[in-house]
Amino acid sequence: MLRAARRNRHDRTRGGGDRDERGVGRAAARAFAARKDTVALLVRRQAGLGDAALDVERLGGRALAIPTDVASYDEVEAAADRVERDLRPG
Repeated sequence: MLRAARRNRHDRTRGGGDRDERGVGRAAARAFAARKDTVALLVRRQAGLGDAALDVERLGGRALAIPTDVASYDEVEAAADRVERDLRPG
């Protein structure tokens, strides 16, 4: 079952498949990082994952980068489980 979109300052946003939509996801990640939030990055293409994580960390946020094909229910569920396990407030 997919988790709630917002819990304890954890927000979920999604970029998309083309260049413009990826820019929206990256911009949202940067905005959350500027607030010093923790950002879970779910990206299909491994190449952009490291750069996005560095952007978040340079802006003062914490990044959890998870390679995920959001078209795959099982991969999204596994990513959600990892986010809850790794980012749950302690």
